[in-house]
Amino acid sequence: MRGRRVSRTVQLVRWLRTHRYRVVESGLADERAEQVVEYLNFFEFVGSLWRLGEISLRDVRMLFQYYLENIRSHDWLRRFVKKQGFESLNLLLEEVHNKGQE
Repeated sequence: MRGRRVSRTVQLVRWLRTHRYRVVESGLADERAEQVVEYLNFFEFVGSLWRLGEISLRDVRMLFQYYLENIRSHDWLRRFVKKQGFESLNLLLEEVHNKGQE
């Protein structure tokens, strides 16, 4: 299941690289765009748990650093996160990145 899930994620990221402006940033409804929002919603939830003190930053980094850095590495996706109000995710992306630089 994990390999299949990662594979779906990789396919989604590849698709987004090609179609991101037309679908995601323009707000057009599309199944893959909705998958992106679901993906980001999961990390918004993780960010909320972190802000509430239910999960430590150390644990977040250990479990999700790869995925968070992947989100952070795409400027257009960062703009989308900020524009759409993923506040906890935005803070988490910065904190994970800053702690990784230490």
